[in-house]
Amino acid sequence: MKSFALLALVAVVGLVASTAIQTNEQLCGFCQDVVTKAENATESADQWLKEHSEQICDHFRTQIGQKICKDALQKIGVVLDDLVSNKVPPQEACEKIKLC
Repeated sequence: MKSFALLALVAVVGLVASTAIQTNEQLCGFCQDVVTKAENATESADQWLKEHSEQICDHFRTQIGQKICKDALQKIGVVLDDLVSNKVPPQEACEKIKLC
């Protein structure tokens, strides 16, 4: 019985770990997409984020996810604007804001 419980625990930990990795990879890809779109915008990245935060955050299906997304975009807008202005590649920009 103890070995079954240990095996079940190992399986759950493995599932959680693989889900977290996938989620981090998805978040990184999402961030890179947002940075790329901000780079192509005619206005500043900060202004673009403010105008498109609703559309960007609709990607998250829950209200709490959308709220967290909007708050995060508001907090990183100025930093992201600086990174985009300095032509920092999307992968590197997302690493600097800790989303990759």
